[in-house]
Amino acid sequence: MAYCTKCGKLLSAGDCFCASCGNPIAGTASMPPVSPTPPPASAAHPQPLVMPPPKLPTPTAASEETVSGAFPVSRKKGLFALESFHIVFTSQRLILAAFTNEMAKAAAKEEGKAGFLAGMMGAMTLGYNYYKHYQTKDPEAALMENPQNFAIDISRIRKIKLELGKRQIDHSRNIDTYDNSKLEIETVGDKFTFAVPHHFYNMAQDIIRKSGLM
Repeated sequence: MAYCTKCGKLLSAGDCFCASCGNPIAGTASMPPVSPTPPPASAAHPQPLVMPPPKLPTPTAASEETVSGAFPVSRKKGLFALESFHIVFTSQRLILAAFTNEMAKAAAKEEGKAGFLAGMMGAMTLGYNYYKHYQTKDPEAALMENPQNFAIDISRIRKIKLELGKRQIDHSRNIDTYDNSKLEIETVGDKFTFAVPHHFYNMAQDIIRKSGLM
């Protein structure tokens, strides 16, 4: 039996060329067929392809709620009564923090005032300085301060309007005074109206504008 000297294919009698590789047959060779080189063990038994774990997005910390400012407001409660609040503007919501008689009396006591008249005056005037408490107070703590406190999410606010109070001329004293300014907050499904003390008008306007709500 004759085999191709190049590829080891078995030749038939009278072949001039190898039918497998085309090698010219100069003569016959009595040799065993060339065994192909066995593949390496790693090729014969390939290891399963291990994909790296997917890269998960790095969790970002929740945006910190910051306070833009606060100022006192009030609104009617029934026919004759008023309820006082401090409206706190944050980066996420508006917090309406009630300014109760107990808080006014406590503030009056801190300032060395006492008695019924001082308590009444405290309720009317101490709110003009008490707003400073909320400039550094944690917003959530402000919301939980009283059960009647509530918050309005900024995403629900459609429009905020601040209207300057009317000018009043006091001819007897030759001075001009102004009525309280009017603050309207229109939300999805609700509307709130508050009175803003006149000398807080500019502050209220700046805070609302800085909050991007007006």
